[in-house]
Amino acid sequence: MPFLAAIDHQKLVLQGFEAAREAKHKQAEAARNRLRAALNERLALTRILQPLTKDASWETQSLSDLDRGLPARDKVVLYRALAIYADEVPQARIDGAIWKSRELAAQYEESLVQSKSAAAQWDALMDTLAKVLADYHAAGIKNADIAEFFKALGLVGIGVGVAQ
Repeated sequence: MPFLAAIDHQKLVLQGFEAAREAKHKQAEAARNRLRAALNERLALTRILQPLTKDASWETQSLSDLDRGLPARDKVVLYRALAIYADEVPQARIDGAIWKSRELAAQYEESLVQSKSAAAQWDALMDTLAKVLADYHAAGIKNADIAEFFKALGLVGIGVGVAQ
């Protein structure tokens, strides 16, 4: 019976490991997508900064002064940069926030999976103990035999706990 209990325990450990691994994959995917969103934001900022730094006089003027004083061709460059800043940069930041929350959800899911696995292992152990006690009672085995069994099962449990 202890060997059957150990086999069942290892099956539950394996199921918990596989579920935790799946949650880790989700977490890694969310982290990659969050990094991609940050890179998209940096690229958008680079596309804004590059044309605006061509002319050093733009740095010292306000937007209204630039709007009044720039030729039409330069106004197009300015408005394109402002449009990118108003559209692409916030979208990349929103995407980053979404993927960050998904990454946190995956971390929570991993914790939940580990808790479920531990509960299932505990339930299997208690179920095994109940079956053993019922079998011993039905067979007319003495209390001393049951105590020895629990000592042996305790040593197996300690060994499994140390091995993890």
